[in-house]
Amino acid sequence: MSRQLKLGAFLMATGHHVAAWRHPDVPANAGLDFAHYKRLAQIAEAAKFDALFVADSVAAPTQDIASRMARSDHFEPLTLLSALSAVTERIGLIATATTSYNEPYHVARKFASLDHLSGGRAGWNLVTSDNAAEALNFGRDEHIGHAERYSRAREFHQVVTGLWDSWEDDAFIRDKASGEYYNPAKLHVLDHAGEHFRVKGPLNVARSPQGQPVIVQAGASDDGRQLAAETAEAVFTGGGSLADGQKLYADIKGRMEKIGRDPEHPIEFDVEENGSFLNAGNIKKVEGASVTNQAGASSTSGSTDWAAKDRSIAWQAARNSANALLAVGASAGYQDFPDSFTKLLAKSDELTLKFFNSSQNPGGTTEAKKVQKPSPQEDDSDPFHDDTIPF
Repeated sequence: MSRQLKLGAFLMATGHHVAAWRHPDVPANAGLDFAHYKRLAQIAEAAKFDALFVADSVAAPTQDIASRMARSDHFEPLTLLSALSAVTERIGLIATATTSYNEPYHVARKFASLDHLSGGRAGWNLVTSDNAAEALNFGRDEHIGHAERYSRAREFHQVVTGLWDSWEDDAFIRDKASGEYYNPAKLHVLDHAGEHFRVKGPLNVARSPQGQPVIVQAGASDDGRQLAAETAEAVFTGGGSLADGQKLYADIKGRMEKIGRDPEHPIEFDVEENGSFLNAGNIKKVEGASVTNQAGASSTSGSTDWAAKDRSIAWQAARNSANALLAVGASAGYQDFPDSFTKLLAKSDELTLKFFNSSQNPGGTTEAKKVQKPSPQEDDSDPFHDDTIPF
């Protein structure tokens, strides 16, 4: 059976590097520049990408380095993707929405609306929020505990998908002659009462073109993997090396089998340098819901998702380009890159580096440029002089 690669563009306003906004070709205000997003979306669609993916957090970064990063002002994802739906025709539109600081009715209504606006192209990236600062914006003094977040997420998903089934496909007759707007027999009131939510229903949006928008899930912890196996049709994850990605793939498929989901449904899985999508379930809504995001260099690990993000910020903010390249090479899985690079640095004050991108140009160089050998730095604020960061 032939297999076709599915591609998704993970859009960050000014780019994935925290200092990319300073590049002369990057609009510094891209986070709030709709023309910029429109151009990216139309380029991706013309290039036959399957989906756009937009991450989100409901708290602005406030750490010391935040004033130098373009991460504090950007569109709310559903608003942005709703606007992009009007200037695109085929590409999928995946937005992130947390189950910890939202209500199911709101999420169900918004994504159903996006599915209608886009003609059946909406996807919901279900997250539980790894940013503790979000709690302070929603009447809490501290973040919801890990176990409770995932318990809440399961019920949240149950309520949202139940609300999406409020109406059968042909419930709305809209017969002007008879005066019947909808068929009451095709209305299903949810009437949910659970540990975390009480939601009567029905949803005040008709059943959407897909029936239900595609569910994407992001989370690599044991609880996150289990939630993905139970709920997701695509998983967004940092796969790391090929071996790590294969292990994760097998783990989630095994969990699916244990709970009765079909793990043998065709799965597209491709590990790139900074993350992957894998089709985690029985996709019945839209072809191509499984997508792989563009290659990059943000592969980091940590004991928690938030620790990994802090580590990523540390090396992205490095002032030393040579050290950054060393970290990127090791982090992206190029096992011989760090040692060989170190040896080159020891031999010459100036060297030519060749950048390889195995996903886009196997076996070939994509760029060559000169960099200066770094001089030793005594400043202990340099994150690459911190032996606790295991690149």
